Amino acid sequence: MPLLHPLWLAIDLFAALILIRAAIGKARDLAAFEGALDGYRLLPFWSLPAAKIGFPLIEAVVAAGLLIPPLRALAGYAAAGLLSLFAAAMAINLARGRREIDCGCGGPGSRQTLGWGLVVRNLLIAIALVAAALLAGPDIFWSEIPLAIVAGGSAFLLYLGLETLAALPRRAGPKQGLLEMTHGGVA
Repeated sequence: MPLLHPLWLAIDLFAALILIRAAIGKARDLAAFEGALDGYRLLPFWSLPAAKIGFPLIEAVVAAGLLIPPLRALAGYAAAGLLSLFAAAMAINLARGRREIDCGCGGPGSRQTLGWGLVVRNLLIAIALVAAALLAGPDIFWSEIPLAIVAGGSAFLLYLGLETLAALPRRAGPKQGLLEMTHGGVA
């Protein structure tokens, strides 16, 4: 499928950017990430210090693999496995009724509570990574790289924008007009 080759490259780049961002975010605040891991109540307490170092390290290594041509397929499967593992951990806690814990996704300042949207997001990215690993050939054509960079980078920027919108506080009541806000609702 040579026509789709830039798409597979773009998927790998998109996932690599997500994993790099997550690894950096977690590494910046290891204590907060350890707290997020503890909040899931899936790992034994004694394993948390190793897990808080291990997950960002694994994410960074897998992200690098997605960018190295001979390792792309293997790294794609590994990234899909990581994202599926994260989705499963979220789904288990959602099934337990535990929505208010931090997802531990690791974006700088991006505390997100659990939701089914995060589970679906991770699974869709994992499916795309498996498709890229299965269908992409080992060859990279230099002429395809600019298109893949634009597509993967644009997808990542869209991802960041949607994540930012999702993090905005929800308004509880109907919109207030400027007059009500400045005068306490007195006409």
